[in-house]
Amino acid sequence: MRSEQKIKDYINSKITMETDDYLEVAVELLLDMRRTLLEIKDKMEGIKNDNNPR
Repeated sequence: MRSEQKIKDYINSKITMETDDYLEVAVELLLDMRRTLLEIKDKMEGIKNDNNPR
């Protein structure tokens, strides 16, 4: 529930008088989420490789 409110707050903060295009904001949000998930994936792979040296 809290993360849903955070997403709504994020979207509302991105929508300004100049940018009232919800689709553009949604795409930005998805790209930010994708970038964050890729960073997490890289970190997890790094941890896995540190724990399993060859």
